[in-house]
Amino acid sequence: AECGSVLTGPYSSIFGVPVSAMGLASYALLLALSAAPFVLQQDTERFTRLPLLILSTFMAAFSVYLVLLLVFKLHTTCAFCFLSAALSWSSFFIVQRAASIDSQGLV
Repeated sequence: AECGSVLTGPYSSIFGVPVSAMGLASYALLLALSAAPFVLQQDTERFTRLPLLILSTFMAAFSVYLVLLLVFKLHTTCAFCFLSAALSWSSFFIVQRAASIDSQGLV
């Protein structure tokens, strides 16, 4: 695993912002939106559902781009990158499933 070369390579930032920082901010926002109904003990799901859907979809799609870039352009592997992609896709499926259950009135 060559995580160090990925973190310092030519694709490690977008407009000067490290991709790792974008990932950290995205995961923090995903956590905050997911936890809001529990922490605030209020019905905030109607306000957080759409942002969660948008964010998780973006994260999953962007992770595909990054993994393809990693494998086919950089010709390397990075355990943290693959873990992040797996977490992004897991979050996407969980959020999609929760939205589907809620829209069917099963909750």
